Amino acid sequence: MLRTALDRYVLGLWLLAWAGMVVAGPTAPTVSLIIDDLGVALEPGLRVVALPGPLACSILPSTPHATHLAEAAHRAGKEVMLHLPMEAEEGLFLGQGGITHTMTHAALSRVVRMDLSLIPYVRGVNNHMGSLLTQNRTTMAWVMADLRERPGLFFIDSRTTPATVALEAAQAAGLSATRRDLFLDNVPQPVDVRIQFARLVALARLQGTAVGIAHPRPATLDMLKEMLPRLAALGVRLVPISETVARRAAEPTPLHNPYSIHAAEDVLRLTKR
Repeated sequence: MLRTALDRYVLGLWLLAWAGMVVAGPTAPTVSLIIDDLGVALEPGLRVVALPGPLACSILPSTPHATHLAEAAHRAGKEVMLHLPMEAEEGLFLGQGGITHTMTHAALSRVVRMDLSLIPYVRGVNNHMGSLLTQNRTTMAWVMADLRERPGLFFIDSRTTPATVALEAAQAAGLSATRRDLFLDNVPQPVDVRIQFARLVALARLQGTAVGIAHPRPATLDMLKEMLPRLAALGVRLVPISETVARRAAEPTPLHNPYSIHAAEDVLRLTKR
C-alpha cells in the first residue's frame, strides 16, 4: 500500500509539471548531478556516459575502466571528476589510491597526485566515503593544499558525515567548492530513487540550485534516462557541476536541509513556486 501511495505521489508531481509548468528558461533554478563510483564496471559506466545532459562522471582511481570511461565522458561533453577514496569510520576497504589519517603529509600528497594523474580530463574532485577523514581538519587542509596546486580544480564535499569539515577546508585553501544536497539512491529501490529525484527538483526550486549524487545502479540509471529529458517541464535546468560551483560562489544563499522536505504536500507546494 505504501508503495502505491508513493507511486501515486510521484506520478502526480510529473503530471503537475506536464500540465502547468513553463519550459525552463536561462534564469530557471538549476540541478547538477554527479554519478559516483565509476571505473569498476564498464557497462554501467557506458550507460552513464550515454545519459542525456551534462552529468558529471566521478571516477575511482586505479580501476580497470577508469581511463576508458574518462575519455568517453569527455567526448560526450560530460565533466570528469576524481572520486578520491578517503577513510571511513567503519573501516571500509579503500582500494588503491585511498588516503587515511595515519599518512604523513608527504605520503598523502604522493597518493593524491598519483590519483589525479590516473584520470584524464579531471575538472574536479569529490570524496569517496571519507566519514572519518573528512572530520580531520589537519588532513583536510593537506588535501586541499595539494588540490590547489593543480589550477582550475573544484571540490565537492560529498557529505558522508554531518561532521565534515571538507568544504570549509576547501574554501580556506582558495578552491572553488560546494557540497552535495541529496543522495538519490542510498535506498536503491525504484520508487525511493524517484522520490529523492523529486525532492532534488523541489530543493532547486526552493534555493535556486541543487546538487545530487547518484551511483550507477540499475534503478537509478533507468530513472535518469526517463526523467532527465523532463526536467525542463518542471521549470528546472540541468547544468554542469562547475556551473553550480561558480553560481553558488557568486550568489551565496542559505542551503536548506533537504531531509526536512518529507511530505508529498510540501514537495508539490514547492514545485509551484
